Amino acid sequence: MVVVSYLYLITTIILFLYGLHFYILVFLYKKNYRRFLVNSKISDYPYVTIQLPIYNEANVVERLIKSAISIKYPKDKLEIQVLDDSTDETKDIAKELCEKYTKEGYHIYHIRRPSREGYKAGALKYGLDLAKGEFIAIFDSDFIPNPDFLEKTIPVILNDPKIALVQSRWDFYNRNYSFLTRVQATALDGHFIVEQKARSDSSLWFNFNGTAGLWRKSAIIDSGNWENDTLTEDLDLSYRAQIKGWKNVYMDDLGNDSELPITMNVYKSQQFRWAKGAFQCFKKLFPKIVKAKAPIKSKLEALVHLINYAAYIFLFINFLLMFPLSYAANLYNYNPWDVVPVYFSLLFFIVGIFGPVTYFFISQKKRGLRSFYIVNNLIGLIILNFGLTVTIIKAFIEVFVLNKKSEFVRTPKYSGKTKKIYKTSKFLCQAISEILIGIWGVFVAYYTLIGGMKHLPGISFFAFVYSIGFLWVGLTSLKEELGKINLKKIELNAQKSS
Repeated sequence: MVVVSYLYLITTIILFLYGLHFYILVFLYKKNYRRFLVNSKISDYPYVTIQLPIYNEANVVERLIKSAISIKYPKDKLEIQVLDDSTDETKDIAKELCEKYTKEGYHIYHIRRPSREGYKAGALKYGLDLAKGEFIAIFDSDFIPNPDFLEKTIPVILNDPKIALVQSRWDFYNRNYSFLTRVQATALDGHFIVEQKARSDSSLWFNFNGTAGLWRKSAIIDSGNWENDTLTEDLDLSYRAQIKGWKNVYMDDLGNDSELPITMNVYKSQQFRWAKGAFQCFKKLFPKIVKAKAPIKSKLEALVHLINYAAYIFLFINFLLMFPLSYAANLYNYNPWDVVPVYFSLLFFIVGIFGPVTYFFISQKKRGLRSFYIVNNLIGLIILNFGLTVTIIKAFIEVFVLNKKSEFVRTPKYSGKTKKIYKTSKFLCQAISEILIGIWGVFVAYYTLIGGMKHLPGISFFAFVYSIGFLWVGLTSLKEELGKINLKKIELNAQKSS
């Protein structure tokens, strides 16, 4: 009983440390917040290349190219590369649009590779070899580039020759599509409104988010160019650049609309890729970060960020210990003093969880949301994160146990259109396992409430919250696997969200 209690305490302390990191980010955000005071007038426009990597994006490719064309910048100083690896009708749509805008005087090129080797990283590297620009702007297919993007980022990167990257904020035009997208938006708002800003303003290392960023071409090459040995080539390159001594800058006042995944399985596929890529980068870059000639605070923040998804593992261990903790207490008729570590565990857990709650609450207030909607979305976010545990643990095992490589699975986009429905990874077995864990969680919540831990209702409450998360994610995934996507619902909800 005592051993289990202390194991429970250890996992909770680790989770508390993760929560403490959120408190630190909020503190740095408040303490060091500053705005850029850079002269926005450009006397001599540098040549810029915009790269648009696409793969089977029939629903959004037209909007993407039209948005890129609308970016304000001198035509004679700008080229646009449509890096098209598509195998469906997307390539015909893209080719036709490129030919159209070429006739209108734009330097826009439809670039096709012999193979899709290296996925997105391979496409970006292939385009970089052909790029004429001194600076490289990158936008994924689900983005609507801000027309002022170059006018606002070019002066910043010209202001300091050591700046490798200017990252801008993500916004979400379909955040109100469903409860799932509202919760996703809440999670990403925390990252883009508080976290990235806190790191940038505090001179800490932070990552490129894969899109809506402006790179210095020489920095990409100096840092080893794009590499495809991880699923997050953006994370990898941005940290390699900072290890080499380059600086990244974040602009929170420059937003670009994008699309959030609208189904649970697509979202899980995206989160798996992000988590596995982060673990791969941690494994790959750990020794380089440790040896880098940089302040300890920058290296520590980088390592914490890269291993951040590991918190899900300790959450799951914490969950698994709840039943043996209660069972042992009930079986051996424990002495109340034996359970003292559990009291401390609950204290650490509650104090720790308010770290991310504060972090996300501030970002939502910055968005101008009312408290009722913020609380509703935060509850959904907490529950959803518990439900993603199986997805994240799978990513961890594939990297650190199996050393297994994965194909880069794109995130399907719709833009309210149903020109083509793209399928994602299969999640049937995983959905069933999530449902079974959820059912077990309900039993644990019941047992801890009436069993040996009945005087600690907090244990029962958290077990119940875990179970709701697993059941929500698992049942929704199962429904999507067994059913069909409602095409009319996609269009109607998209109209409402816009």
